[in-house]
Amino acid sequence: MHRSLGEAPENRSSETDIGSTEFRSAVPALTEFQLKALAYQMLVLGLDLETTGVSWSEDTIIEVGAVLWDTTRSIPLEIYSTLVKPDSPETLISADIERLTGISTADIAQHGIDLREAKNRILGMAEACGHIVAHFGLLFDRLILERFMGAQEKRRFSKLWIDTGYDLAYPESISTRKLDYLAFEHELSVPFKHRAVFDALTTLRIFSKYPLEEILNRARSPLLRISGRLGYEDRGLAASSGFFWNRDERLWQKVERAVVSEQTRYPFEYSVEELYRPPPTL
Repeated sequence: MHRSLGEAPENRSSETDIGSTEFRSAVPALTEFQLKALAYQMLVLGLDLETTGVSWSEDTIIEVGAVLWDTTRSIPLEIYSTLVKPDSPETLISADIERLTGISTADIAQHGIDLREAKNRILGMAEACGHIVAHFGLLFDRLILERFMGAQEKRRFSKLWIDTGYDLAYPESISTRKLDYLAFEHELSVPFKHRAVFDALTTLRIFSKYPLEEILNRARSPLLRISGRLGYEDRGLAASSGFFWNRDERLWQKVERAVVSEQTRYPFEYSVEELYRPPPTL
C-alpha cells in the first residue's frame, strides 16, 4: 500500500477527467445528468475542525477547514478555511488548546465569523460531492457539527463518511494512527499541525494513496467497539490484538469496522457494541 510521493495515486478512478473531450468520446451515450452524477461520485469533501476541547457534546468549534477534492487527479478544487466566533462572548480558549493550535481567544474574537455562515459554506460544498473524508471524524467532527444543525440541514449533510482512522488498510509496519505520525510514514510534510485546513489536506493526501473501492467497502460497514474481557494484567495479549486500555471503563477496547472485525478471531471472550451504522442508501 505504501508508496513514495513520486508514484501515481492508487485510488484514482480514471486517468481521464470527467467532462473532457476524451472522456465524452469514450462514453458518448452518457447524458449530461449522468456525467454530473458520475463526477459527483468522484468528488469528496475533506473536513477538519478545531474546537475548544475534546467533548463533541459540550465544546464548540473555533476553526473550520474544508477541501473539495477530485479523487481522479488527487487535487483540491476548492479550499475553505476560517476561524469561528463562538456564540457566547464568554467562551475562552484554554492555554492547552492555544498551545496545541496556536489559536487564541483574541484571534477568534477579531477574525472569526459566525458559525452559521461557516456551516452554510460547508453544507454547500458537501452538496457538490458524494462522500466526506475526515480523520477520526466519524465520532467527533460529524457529531459536533450535527449538534449545531437543524433537521433539514442534517438531511443535506447526510453523506457516507470515510474515516481515515478506520477505513484505510495501513500496512502492518504502520501501527500509529496519529495524523502527524501518519504523514511522516507516508513521506508528507505538514506546515501547520493542528490547524483545520492543513489537517484536512493531509488527511486527503494520505487517503489518496489507498485504493478507493477498498476504502468504500470499509466505510459502508458499521463501526463497532469491541471490549475484551481481560484484566489489566493481560495487557500483553490485549495489546498484541490491537486493543487499548480504557482507564475510565477499565476495559481493553478497540474500534473498527464490522467488515474488518468479521475477518478476525480473538483468543479471549469479548463483547461488541455498534457505534455507528452508515445510511443504507449511501
